[in-house]
Amino acid sequence: MPELPEVETVRRSLLPVVGERVTAVEVRERRLRRPVADDFAARLIGRVIRGIGRHGKYLLFELSGGEMLLAHLGMSGALLLQAAETPVERHDHVCLHLGSGRRITLNDPRRFGLLRVGRIE
Repeated sequence: MPELPEVETVRRSLLPVVGERVTAVEVRERRLRRPVADDFAARLIGRVIRGIGRHGKYLLFELSGGEMLLAHLGMSGALLLQAAETPVERHDHVCLHLGSGRRITLNDPRRFGLLRVGRIE
């Protein structure tokens, strides 16, 4: 399981995407620790990433429109910032495509990761 320092390293590696818009969402495998919601893609497309924080081992993506993306890496997961032309790997379960042509990819061989979208209250 990624420990706290690794989660903070992941958060910092994703900071370059702050200010970018999610243009497409590709859910290749819904069966994670909790299944990816049916409306997951619809709630993310068009949103701008306003900030990326962390609460314990959870990553919190503040999005435009009052939405929040909550991510947990589980035991073996990774959130990777990749170029659009990077080949998709077997365990790349969810890809968030960004306006810059890059993508954020959840790679999780054991599928214990978690992705949820909710409202900021």
